[in-house]
Amino acid sequence: MSREPDFLPGLIVDKIVRNYHLPRPLAKLVAKLYLRGIDAQALSAVADNVSIGITFAESLDAYQAELDRFYPKLRLFDIYGSTENPLMAGQIVHGVRTLGIMTGAIIPELIPAGSPGFGAIDNDRPPRAVPWYEWKAGMKGELVVTRPGQCLPLVRYPTGDLIEVLDPFRTDRVTVFDSQIDISLPHIRVLGRTADSLDYGDQDESGNFMGVKIYSRFVNETLYGKGGVKWWELYNVRDNPARLVMVVIPEKEPLDRARFGAEIRKRLLGEQIDVPQMFEIACDLRRFDVIVLRPAAYDVIQAEIDRRVKAGRSIGQMKPKHIHKIDGMQAFREVLREKYEHELPLADDLSISPDPLLSVAEEQL
Repeated sequence: MSREPDFLPGLIVDKIVRNYHLPRPLAKLVAKLYLRGIDAQALSAVADNVSIGITFAESLDAYQAELDRFYPKLRLFDIYGSTENPLMAGQIVHGVRTLGIMTGAIIPELIPAGSPGFGAIDNDRPPRAVPWYEWKAGMKGELVVTRPGQCLPLVRYPTGDLIEVLDPFRTDRVTVFDSQIDISLPHIRVLGRTADSLDYGDQDESGNFMGVKIYSRFVNETLYGKGGVKWWELYNVRDNPARLVMVVIPEKEPLDRARFGAEIRKRLLGEQIDVPQMFEIACDLRRFDVIVLRPAAYDVIQAEIDRRVKAGRSIGQMKPKHIHKIDGMQAFREVLREKYEHELPLADDLSISPDPLLSVAEEQL
């Protein structure tokens, strides 16, 4: 809003057109009246001089270089919380991209990935979780939280968030009111939602994907970090053998759709430390596809976010799932056609086979 004067008016115009079906010229007039009290110059002046910011709900690591360029005075501190517990962890030292869990405010536990109770709680069989004081570096799983209170009962619940333990006992020296104190906490990072983990534990003919997992955070950093991508969805099409299909909505219509799809593949297949080699395996087996939709397809995502906001969802659950499992290519085609309707690219646009739901062939990339 502070750097692009047309950004906020554009959002409001799009929403008026989408929700109230007004012609765009009339929607622009309504938006102008709606925003008449906002001083864009004052907003820019305030933003340019902000020195401390708090971020939450989604990691901004992928945008750090751009933030540093536009707002050199800004120091961002990330926090992690939920509707039930607004502050469960936080970034203790600026520049250190870990989250210290506030063990004085909550009792954290971890259900290891793949163990009974992970991702789905059985009320008759409480999960066997690992308490925070037994955590080891590198452990991954679902965070379970108990909030202490002044009376019983204590409420123990799974957050639905996947975390990785980075340091079970990290000590940082910080300055508070001219005094230096040491803060020792278990440090984690949030990998994504349990609903956004992709696990090839199911049998398939190739067998090469079995046991390989990927988390939405890694794909976010890989795709969003270099720009040009508005939204992505990864589909595990469970066929014989399984197939990976990455569906991408670009920020603007690419000049060359095939070239843009090739760039997406290149990002995912690059030498990224935090991106598992699942994409490379799928590509070697010729079971990896990229579909580039039209930018207008994001209206579907925005409409879903609007519904969730209206329904009162928590901040961490505003956006739809990124990762999906579907049985068979026919079901995948039907889901994509139903979801995005007219925003699917034509075969001629992609220079591919006649089926518009198959991506650019690898030899054409």
